[in-house]
Amino acid sequence: MRVSKSGSRQGKSIIDGKKRKGTQGSAPVEVAFPQILHLEQIEQMDLVQALEEVDEHARRLKRSPVLENLLRYKSKVSALLRFLVKQSYSVEENSFYDPQGRRRLLMIVENIDQKLEALTRDLLNKQTDSLDLVSRLDEIRGMLLDLYT
Repeated sequence: MRVSKSGSRQGKSIIDGKKRKGTQGSAPVEVAFPQILHLEQIEQMDLVQALEEVDEHARRLKRSPVLENLLRYKSKVSALLRFLVKQSYSVEENSFYDPQGRRRLLMIVENIDQKLEALTRDLLNKQTDSLDLVSRLDEIRGMLLDLYT
């Protein structure tokens, strides 16, 4: 993330990877605390928007459990997950470890990935009913919220 002289943010959107609009500065400048706070608020809004996009794709998948909707949902969850993991590693450098010596964060990421794979497998095999699908989508959303907070 770069900050130009005008204080606008350069970078990509969390989910889509699209470039953000902003002015180009010739060189980085020192950033004051209010500017940093503003940038964190923008990032927080991006996270909320990304979670809303995941929720929207979950609703589409609930209405129409077809492969196309599943793939879109998985891509949104994966993009959000990559961003949360990246952010968490830089923020929580001293997070706690479980008894096996693994980071707690990794366990959550692995669980979400396992749930997505099981959902994909069952949906492709037509072994899931609508209540089970809704339950799994809510479980994945809950894990994402745990990681988000």
